[in-house]
Amino acid sequence: MVVLGNCRCRCFKAALSQRKRPLDQRAIPTLRKNRVSAPRCSRTHCTAMCSGWEIIEEEIPKQKKIKGYCYGCGVQVQLDEPGEIGFIQKEKYQTKAKFKQYGQLLCDRCVSLSHGKMVPAVFDLHQQAAGQPSKSLISPGEFRSTLMEVRDKAAVVVLLVDLLDLPGSFLNRVRDLIGGNPVVLIGTKFDLLPKKTSPGKVLQYLRDVADSRRLSVVSSHLISSRSGQGVSQAASSLLRNRRGRDVFVVGAANVGKSAFVNALLKEMQDFASVNFDLQAKSKSGFLPMESAMPGTTLGIIQVDAFSNGGNLYDTPGLHLFHRVPHLLSPEEMTKLQPRRRLRPYIAPSPLALTMQQSSSRMPNSEPSFEQFPEPEFVSGCYSWGSLARIEILEAPPSTEIVFYGPNALRVDAEALDVGLEETKPGEEEEEEQDIRNLWGDLFSENSETGDLDQATVSSKKEIPSSDWTQDLSDAFDQTVELEQQSKQPSTVATTRRPDSEPPETAALQEKLAFGERSIELRGGLALVREFEILASGVTVGVGDVSVSGLPGWCSILVKRGGGLVRGRIFVPRGVEAYLRPHIPVPDPESFRM
Repeated sequence: MVVLGNCRCRCFKAALSQRKRPLDQRAIPTLRKNRVSAPRCSRTHCTAMCSGWEIIEEEIPKQKKIKGYCYGCGVQVQLDEPGEIGFIQKEKYQTKAKFKQYGQLLCDRCVSLSHGKMVPAVFDLHQQAAGQPSKSLISPGEFRSTLMEVRDKAAVVVLLVDLLDLPGSFLNRVRDLIGGNPVVLIGTKFDLLPKKTSPGKVLQYLRDVADSRRLSVVSSHLISSRSGQGVSQAASSLLRNRRGRDVFVVGAANVGKSAFVNALLKEMQDFASVNFDLQAKSKSGFLPMESAMPGTTLGIIQVDAFSNGGNLYDTPGLHLFHRVPHLLSPEEMTKLQPRRRLRPYIAPSPLALTMQQSSSRMPNSEPSFEQFPEPEFVSGCYSWGSLARIEILEAPPSTEIVFYGPNALRVDAEALDVGLEETKPGEEEEEEQDIRNLWGDLFSENSETGDLDQATVSSKKEIPSSDWTQDLSDAFDQTVELEQQSKQPSTVATTRRPDSEPPETAALQEKLAFGERSIELRGGLALVREFEILASGVTVGVGDVSVSGLPGWCSILVKRGGGLVRGRIFVPRGVEAYLRPHIPVPDPESFRM
């Protein structure tokens, strides 16, 4: 603190300007108390003690600029706003700053994430719908601007994709971000695929996806950051192609970039490994933060991991708004993440649902194949929690629907009245296209997943304007208005048509629905895709329905014979759904043994 004043001889201001330093700090307590016994001023003609001082101004010097970044999330630390991004307690900061340990700072948010709490830091769609203020959150557009600097650097780019959500996590137009730098493609979370999944077949599947997107890569790998499977091979390929250049790890949000960086450093710190690096050994203990919360990493984190020059960079994940996690609350995100291998759930077949519907029209009768002959085609409706609804309008009787996903997503199957579900002619414009437009030339190869040469698809990406959709929107608006008046939680499920939900299943649907409230805030489900697939006689896996951001998929299988499979996909508004080739996983019947 600086104290300015005038001594009684009126010479202090001149003396202060000559010495260019404030009053002696030892005189301040006495000066404040009785303003006497002050030290003599520096003027030579003033030989007597100044008997009184008059305080005319107090000034607080400007604080020094805060140095350092959080090693967990990469954001610059700050001391002024508790609860905000980058805040760290002043005592902790002063302790680290005293010894210039600025690389060992960890913000309070990362401390909470390390204890399992879900603390959002990005102004995502859920925060927008909930009306959360955006002042303390980071805009998702800032992450893309941050990554633009990779394009102008000579570096090796590690592109990560989530094997449980391959179409939704694969970045489109990735070359706009990374330029012409070489790419190492890595599929993460291989340990969460079903048991006995062939790594070779999945790796070839991943390469075919990259080829269909016209992305040339120097190598591709499958890894599990948690178990370490495949990390050694990926590290060897990365170090071989690096040649002294920097390494940037990029990908969509929540694909496991920070987990891969930590697994890579662990591999390079192992003295028995062929990838051992002494520089990486010195970086143990202060590693990027891992969390299930999208947007854990907020800035580019530099790690000096290579002895022969160059650095390893962990980058923020790009937030793609067509993914489901950006609609959910932090609590729902915790339940959505699978913690063990996915197991197939064989839902009631469309044939069983059609037979059940036929028997319901005849009182006091049980469904049987003797009484009701096998129909030419079958149908069914499958609700996957509150996040998706798949309607099979027409399919061969041998069709099976198998779901792979987290336990939080329960499947609700019911019969479908095709006559009521058909879209009226003239409401939507027909747009026929070959299935190769969706996935390139993948269907031109006779793989073990089936002969897909004769498969065709009709795809539409429009929201229907039928009457029941408008009624659903009106019902949602009325529900919100009544909820605000009564302050009671809403019980209206917008994930299915109101006229198709029996009253006796309302309580069951309330129990099965996952993320219902968050989906209601976005206006419920909407039609995003219609498809037609012509399955040949030898086809087993016709295709998979994948919802962007959802860790899992729904497989459509035709056990015998062939025929046309026609259906529709409903997902939350703004979310994308894909129809992709069947991923090579073991036969779901083998899990019943």
